Amino acid sequence: KYGKRDFEEAEVYQYCPRCDANLTLQKGYDPSLPNWTCLGCGETLVNPDADSCVVWYCDGCGDCLGSQPGFDEKCGTWTCVKCGFVNRIDDGELFASAEEYERYANAPFAGMTDDDLLELSLYEVCKVISDQKNVFLVRRRDDKACFVEKFLTTYDRGVLDFLLDHPVPHIPNIVSIHEGRNCLVEIEEFVEGETVESLLEKGPLPLREAVRITMGVCEALKGLHGLPRPIVHRDVKPSNVILRPDGEVVLLDVNVAKWHEPDKANDTRYLGTQNYAAPEQVGYGLASSSPKSDIYALGMFLNVIYTGFFPKEKKAEGEVWPIIERCINLNAELNELLEGTKLGKIGDYLRENAKYLAGDEMAFSYYFKDLLAQKRIKLKDVYSFAGVSESYGSKILSMDKHAKNRDLILRFCLAGRFSWEETNRALKLYGMSELYAKDPRDACIIVSINNRIHDLGTIDGMLEDNGLKKLSPDAE
Repeated sequence: KYGKRDFEEAEVYQYCPRCDANLTLQKGYDPSLPNWTCLGCGETLVNPDADSCVVWYCDGCGDCLGSQPGFDEKCGTWTCVKCGFVNRIDDGELFASAEEYERYANAPFAGMTDDDLLELSLYEVCKVISDQKNVFLVRRRDDKACFVEKFLTTYDRGVLDFLLDHPVPHIPNIVSIHEGRNCLVEIEEFVEGETVESLLEKGPLPLREAVRITMGVCEALKGLHGLPRPIVHRDVKPSNVILRPDGEVVLLDVNVAKWHEPDKANDTRYLGTQNYAAPEQVGYGLASSSPKSDIYALGMFLNVIYTGFFPKEKKAEGEVWPIIERCINLNAELNELLEGTKLGKIGDYLRENAKYLAGDEMAFSYYFKDLLAQKRIKLKDVYSFAGVSESYGSKILSMDKHAKNRDLILRFCLAGRFSWEETNRALKLYGMSELYAKDPRDACIIVSINNRIHDLGTIDGMLEDNGLKKLSPDAE
């Protein structure tokens, strides 16, 4: 619809004046065409011998109509042979310059219906959100309610339409969708609060808070993954997680979300954020993105918000690392464990064990007392078995006093009828070394525990028979 650079003289029908490509070798080129788009650089060239210096472009796909066989600008309407769009060929719609046409062609609202434009006019822009030039805080003119307006060029319309009709908990509600020729404009719920990324500017989060936030993200992902046809978020990261003033965790930005397609070998487009994106999101997996892709990002997310680093830089310590490791492990067998509802199990594990992952001294106390309650064992019986007074024992369990004697904690565990695994976890939470099978004395204690021998006399006899120090208090 506008005139560009004319063909040059002499070699006019052979070379592009912009990139010197040989036009005669380009498929479909004919020197009698009124204009031609160089396949080398994309420059539109106008034939000086043509009756008109006007270039017509398809309003549907942007293809140069003058290059299409049979095109005549006097035809009135022309059906684009590339996309099938019916174009009106009207001299009254010509643009005076390339710049004027580019502004029209790239206008965000181009191609939208009058109803879409009318509805979008109900919102006034307040400010740009963060450093994203395509995301705005807007206010509805009639009731002054605030929303987020997004101009998207990468999206899955099917996913957005579904979420518009079927909101998922802990994900902002989509209010309306308006699609034009150049982009899709989405109006969604404005979530007031602070992103986890901004919280991290003050330093890594305490483990208890990091676990709580991760559990909230699990709830949002469970809503997406638990659908009859799962939706994969594909962009779990600190900047996409926000905390409302009441502490609720909300997962933002479903712009690059996609339906799970288990039969596809890879994604149509590789999308995601570096370090958080699973291998299959960047073309290195054996299948397309799946719920496991979000689990991978979740593991990275938890490690970062707790330590301030990605696992390759610094691994999280303590009870939380095995969970992170299972999330990000690339071993196919381990990944298989994370299929489907396994995400819910990770959330359940974090929820059930949150106070034991507290990262402070009280974790041991919570764990020990909860196990005793489950086994219906009284604290006074534990103190008596361990050979300490109730006042001293209560100080140990309340962490008012920290014992340096590992045997004392072992006697506490024996009194509580703890298993080998429970004993090791208690020792670890208390800050002491776990029972080690290659240590002769520890091996005897392990054998006793595994055989449910909790009598100190019997255990001491076994230790003495092997020339090892007894476990009872009189040996101290």
